[in-house]
Amino acid sequence: MRFLLAIILVLCLQICVHSQDDYCFGKDTERPQTRHFTSKTAYQIIKGTNMEKEYLVPGCKATKIWILHRHGTRLPTVSTIKAAPRLEILRDEIVKNYRVRRTKPDTNALCLEDLTLLSMWKWNASITIDKEQFLTPQGYEDLKGTAKTYQRLYGDVLNKNYNNSHYKFRHTDTQRTTESFKAFVEGLFGVNNTVQPEPIPEQDLLLRPYDYCESWKAHDYSGINSESYKFKHSAVWNKTIEEISKRLGYEYFPLFVLLFEN
Repeated sequence: MRFLLAIILVLCLQICVHSQDDYCFGKDTERPQTRHFTSKTAYQIIKGTNMEKEYLVPGCKATKIWILHRHGTRLPTVSTIKAAPRLEILRDEIVKNYRVRRTKPDTNALCLEDLTLLSMWKWNASITIDKEQFLTPQGYEDLKGTAKTYQRLYGDVLNKNYNNSHYKFRHTDTQRTTESFKAFVEGLFGVNNTVQPEPIPEQDLLLRPYDYCESWKAHDYSGINSESYKFKHSAVWNKTIEEISKRLGYEYFPLFVLLFEN
């Protein structure tokens, strides 16, 4: 979490690290790095334009469709929401590195435009812990757009006339999945649809099988033998931290990380 939060800051502030010297986000009209924010990347940005070849099989006609879909992009967890305002401390320290301490690197430094953008950045105070992991507006639009895409490709199956014998919908009992369901059916049938999902079972073995799988619960996904632990202690991870730290004006990269200790 400590290292990851530091990396996330750089991504959220849209500072490109692995690029050419003296890169300037403020002057970049393409900004390809915005397509590489994993689950935080808007689907509509990266879905592509020639999708038919991925979904349509020559000589075949779809007669039934079964979709298991993840919810849309959500807000952070409680721990992240509580920690995120501290990013403003890091913001101020980076600005001091450049304007007061004069420790900006000789090459690959932040341009004036990016430093100005950084100095004006603020955490969105409307994201409070009572909204933790709620679906974001972009997540809602992504699910709605995804439904429209499926309908365009499989219009014979996903027609716009809803009836409960032709369609069956289910979601889990969380705000993000409930709202994702609403967005998806809005994309299919419009905003005034009357779609009702199937009842949520007491034990949802279809959508939440991991809740009832003892071998899954027993597995250590963050310990010393996990892939995430190995990656966070790898040479490439430490090299990335070092490069980011130097670009932000830190002469010794541990100083960059210490802000998020404990």
